[in-house]
Amino acid sequence: MIVKVTVKDIRKGKRNEATRCPVALAIKRQIGSDRLVVYEGFCFIGNRYNLYDYRITQYPFSRHTRNWIHEFDKTGKGKPFSFILKGLKA
Repeated sequence: MIVKVTVKDIRKGKRNEATRCPVALAIKRQIGSDRLVVYEGFCFIGNRYNLYDYRITQYPFSRHTRNWIHEFDKTGKGKPFSFILKGLKA
């Protein structure tokens, strides 16, 4: 899946916030779910397994995406960009 981090995601994004950083906001917007966390070099997404449980799937980020997140967490700034989240289908 191609994820597009927009200017709006960057403006709304919060530094050092695993569920509210620009990358998390972009993924949430594109998959229509808020059951995800961006942490270190991965995105963890919860998918309903049954009525009571969720399965957590881990999707790794590319080096470029990890670097972008790290820089945003340090400065609160970043330019819009796109990246591929392998294994995730919209």
